[in-house]
Amino acid sequence: MLPRPSSRSGVAIGPILFIVAILAVLATAIAAGSSTFSTNSSQETNRTNAAALIQIGQNLKMGVDRIITLGTAVENVVINSANTVNSADLFSPTGGGLIPPATTLSSDGSQSWIYSWADITGLGTSSLERIALLRVTLGVCNQINTQAGNPGDATNDTNGDFGSNMEVNITANWPSNLDRKMVGCIDNINGSGNAYYFYQVLAVQ
Repeated sequence: MLPRPSSRSGVAIGPILFIVAILAVLATAIAAGSSTFSTNSSQETNRTNAAALIQIGQNLKMGVDRIITLGTAVENVVINSANTVNSADLFSPTGGGLIPPATTLSSDGSQSWIYSWADITGLGTSSLERIALLRVTLGVCNQINTQAGNPGDATNDTNGDFGSNMEVNITANWPSNLDRKMVGCIDNINGSGNAYYFYQVLAVQ
């Protein structure tokens, strides 16, 4: 006859199952916390980069203002990182007194700054405004418009077909949400995708 099982043989099962359940709960909590941290970190990075770009834009505008104040017409202000000598050069000590801004805040960290002209509704006369642009990510783009007090979402409310080359003058399709706005972010829907650009008006004509 087989011996009768001890009544104590299953005593350890309960605590083990309890510990397993606790570990499962902790693992779920850690995973959720990690996801939340990642999301919050990304949002904070977007806010920080947007604020930095807005400040860079203001610095560029101040440099252009300085050159114009010293007697150079808007159309004669030279904005080129290779021009650093004359009083009409933005990146000259005797001109705008600035150094070329870095590209690290662009969408892939290497996009070049663009200095162009645009017809921004509600600003100045029929002449084009001098602007600076830098391609950015959607998250940064929306943060720029939020911090600048511009209404709407970039993809839905500040988009337009601005052509395949942003170095060419922007003369049409300026989004109404950015009428009269000196700083903001636009979504160029030219081609097969979206391309988001921070812009700063450097001079109004």
